[in-house]
Amino acid sequence: MTIHSIPGRLRLRHMILRNPEVREQLRQHAGRLSGIQALDINPRTASLLVRYDPQVLDSATLHATLEQLVPGAARPASSAGHTHSLSRQLSRDERKKLAYAMLTSLGTSLLALLVHGKKAHVIAGCVFLAGLGLHLSDKKKFLCS
Repeated sequence: MTIHSIPGRLRLRHMILRNPEVREQLRQHAGRLSGIQALDINPRTASLLVRYDPQVLDSATLHATLEQLVPGAARPASSAGHTHSLSRQLSRDERKKLAYAMLTSLGTSLLALLVHGKKAHVIAGCVFLAGLGLHLSDKKKFLCS
């Protein structure tokens, strides 16, 4: 399914890209297509990045070719069988507040541990873990690339 497309650059994600035969077939056929500058396949993330010259190869032809080679891979995300929810990125102020909340909850958790406040330690630790989850989901784009 198409994840991102701008003139000259197309990223697809499809589980079939983990198959070595499919990857080899893509490399052979796409390599013969004029206008393709680079083809990067990451089997671990099942993604394909195609860099092409938009003056030589239009995106419709590229999509049609990829659709023939890997049926279903070039369809837009909305029609690919399941919806891909994209969470919004946190703003700079939200990230700053989250960092302060995480530091505060971590400090509170450690302080509660020192004074033998087990319940407060667990609650503050859970708040910290929730903040960490938000932080990691905000950074997943960088962590998964």
